[in-house]
Amino acid sequence: MGICIIILAGYQVQRHLYGIRFLSKLGIDRIYILYDNINPEYKKVVEGKAENIYSKVSEVFDAELKGCNPRDMVNLFRIFTYIMLKHRTSEIYIDLTNTTKQALLAATVFSTAFGIKMYYVTPAKYVPVDIRIEETFSELKKDTELFNILFSQWGKSENFREVYEKYFEALKNKYIKKVEETYETRPGEVIEEVLLTGNLIKLDEISDLDKKILSTLFNIGEKEIVTITELSRRLGMEGKRNMAIVGYRIRQLERWRFVKVERGKVEDGKFIVTERGKLTKITLTDFGKGFISGIKDFEEELKRKS
Repeated sequence: MGICIIILAGYQVQRHLYGIRFLSKLGIDRIYILYDNINPEYKKVVEGKAENIYSKVSEVFDAELKGCNPRDMVNLFRIFTYIMLKHRTSEIYIDLTNTTKQALLAATVFSTAFGIKMYYVTPAKYVPVDIRIEETFSELKKDTELFNILFSQWGKSENFREVYEKYFEALKNKYIKKVEETYETRPGEVIEEVLLTGNLIKLDEISDLDKKILSTLFNIGEKEIVTITELSRRLGMEGKRNMAIVGYRIRQLERWRFVKVERGKVEDGKFIVTERGKLTKITLTDFGKGFISGIKDFEEELKRKS
């Protein structure tokens, strides 16, 4: 059994590559490089980094670039689930070296639930932000091109603002380039594994009925108030015995945090949570939404291949 690595691409390249080199001794089955293809300001930076990582690793390993929304936990749960199902014979490792807080939380939840391994690569040298800024501007001070831009424009214009704006634009572009170069010269040194009490959910314990319940709730959405009676009816499992079975599976799904169960009552068409409410409302959590979406993606892929 080999491993499958999920890289959540950010501003780094070298530290991700270090992690891959370090883990290659375990035998890499596949590498997924996830990058933001949704949020314009983040996509602009990370897409190029992800492509850079892919171009290097795909020469040696089976690799795939995959767009995601690293600020949407449902989307991340969906992709993690799909990858986990597709690579059930591999150990999954998620690289958290440089990613969003939402992705960090999603990976932590997933790791705790299914025993997925997480790691991050520390830089060879930690440099405080103020020192990095000082070092960058020290280099820019020596940049003769910037000096020439400032003084070549000075004699061409009587407008100080115009000269300043041209110089500032050149300075900004140079600064961005220098910062990127700094990131590229910060190789990894140590790979740290994040250890959690994981594997609380075993895939084999999730029954077909569980999947059917999650799928039904997903299709209904959150606009309707779904009780066990209504859910049983939708599942074609009416009658006391069948409702008891559905109720038992709902309690298990709640323990796994796939669904949220609330007690309350309905007033003016709205559900109000109360301790003594006689009505039970069942909804999917973000974890449940992403999980069942990932299952659907995987099953649809199987159908296309069959």
